Amino acid sequence: MTRLLFDMEQVAGLARHSREAPERRMTMGQRAEIYGEDRCATRQPGEERLAPPCLWLVKDEGIYLMSPGIHPEPESGDRPARAPVAYAVGFDPTHDDRMAVWDRARGAVGGDDFAEAVPLEWVDAALAARSPEFALEFGADAIGLLLPFGPRPGGGRPDR
Repeated sequence: MTRLLFDMEQVAGLARHSREAPERRMTMGQRAEIYGEDRCATRQPGEERLAPPCLWLVKDEGIYLMSPGIHPEPESGDRPARAPVAYAVGFDPTHDDRMAVWDRARGAVGGDDFAEAVPLEWVDAALAARSPEFALEFGADAIGLLLPFGPRPGGGRPDR
């Protein structure tokens, strides 16, 4: 199991972006749930309106969370905006040697690139628990949310 830690403030911003987007892209897994395995590799007409708000956990050159919200078209002559991302601690190729990050990412979650949907309810739960970071546990066949256990700042215990 690998623990992935993300900046909570950045993740909360990504969640807002996903919720506020009028349309969103889908992962192949989300497409398979709606359209079936035989049609999951190809974008389907109108799918942007069916995609639920979520975040994507992505592994390519690094490991990061991103909003699948579709950005408005840029003004003519402007470069398209890069989707906002929150890199997992230790997996940001913009701050570390790219090959070292790639090697660490491969060791942590495997060699294949992927995008997996992360429900926004997990972000809401981490915020409600006043978690200082957004923590995911990545296993061979499952991804899970890790919440802090113990007293909350200001008293009380997190709900379990």
